[in-house]
Amino acid sequence: LEQWVSSSNNAIEISLVKANEIINEDNKLEYLKKISFHPTFSYPLFGFEEKIYGYKNLEIQLFYCSGSLDTYFHIDYSQKLDPEEIKNTIELPINVTTIPQAEDVESKVLPHLKESYTSSLDEFLNTVEIKAKTFKPFGEKISEYRLDNEDDSIVYEYYK
Repeated sequence: LEQWVSSSNNAIEISLVKANEIINEDNKLEYLKKISFHPTFSYPLFGFEEKIYGYKNLEIQLFYCSGSLDTYFHIDYSQKLDPEEIKNTIELPINVTTIPQAEDVESKVLPHLKESYTSSLDEFLNTVEIKAKTFKPFGEKISEYRLDNEDDSIVYEYYK
């Protein structure tokens, strides 16, 4: 049954997404997966062994909007364990009478997310674009610097 065990560190893909990073990308999901990283530790979610049971080719996508941290959460896999199907396809050792269900990944991740997350990539990318235009850092603005060039100008603001 080892084929049904995934490393939670390898399965989790985290990405901090900026609007200007994704504008010109045709396949936005593939691009986000390419720039994502895996956590070093995931035992607070999946225990000290950092293993997830019950899936083949498991991917847990946690993409965050830089600045606001609005979240895209999606679970993908090629196959989910069906204990009854396993019982019918392989001969179990005599001392094995039951096969456990696949772990409920969602119930382990959701308590650690903001209340409002989305599983729609289009909705998330739309939020990233909107938040990029309206985001203001927390704190009090203490100064700003304007850089003018031929095409446009950029304003840098400093907050404390």
